Amino acid sequence: MPAGNLAKKPINPGDKKNEPKNNHKDLAQAIIDFAKSKKGCGYALGSEGDILTETKLKKLKEIYSEELFDRTKKWLSKECYDCSSLVMKAYGKVGVKLPRKASDQWLKGDWKEKGDIKRLPKNKVCIWYQMGSDGMKHAGIY
Repeated sequence: MPAGNLAKKPINPGDKKNEPKNNHKDLAQAIIDFAKSKKGCGYALGSEGDILTETKLKKLKEIYSEELFDRTKKWLSKECYDCSSLVMKAYGKVGVKLPRKASDQWLKGDWKEKGDIKRLPKNKVCIWYQMGSDGMKHAGIY
């Protein structure tokens, strides 16, 4: 599969026995509301809505690059997410359980549709993934 912008729409949440049987419009709005409520939060790899501390920031510097450290330090003492954790938490609000990492989310398997982002209808809430050379490298809510 070539690198590029790809998106997936999860199966109908009401189709699975462990997911709520609500109106799709209500489910979509809950996802949108959660994502919008996180506007202004920081972006830090490995974060899942936790507060970025000095200790966590030092750990990130050890794991990732100096460049990442420099871009991330502005979020000290702020609630932070990375791309896939924000997607995971937003969809979790409506009972859709997703794996933690973007590549694992993409491979999860129970998707109703997959395709190029250019083909997505504008009135649907979807998960957007960006493919890198070794798998999905980024995720977002579209």
